[in-house]
Amino acid sequence: MESKSSKKREAIAIFSERFEQWEASQEGQQDAYAFEESYVKFVEQTSREVLQQVVGVERDSKKKR
Repeated sequence: MESKSSKKREAIAIFSERFEQWEASQEGQQDAYAFEESYVKFVEQTSREVLQQVVGVERDSKKKR
């Protein structure tokens, strides 16, 4: 079983890598709406990835009825 500090390092590594990718993709971005939209997408995707990797939970984006 992984320790809490190991999981924390893994989460930080995932976030850091994804943030750097997102930040590089925004160079020269002048449109505030597009910037905000891309940031929201980055946060949603990154949080989902961190959850899946660190906690081992698969999140179903569409609820089954």
